[in-house]
Amino acid sequence: MAAFLCAYTLIATEKIHRVAAALGGAGIDWNVIFLLLGMMITVEC
Repeated sequence: MAAFLCAYTLIATEKIHRVAAALGGAGIDWNVIFLLLGMMITVEC
């Protein structure tokens, strides 16, 4: 859960690139990967 919150915070504040933040949280769980992917797609549209 901490890795998800950290990745979400980094994406929201844009301190680092979104892809880098997503890859940092990607090793946690496939559900998290798809959640981050869905959030990035939703934000971009």
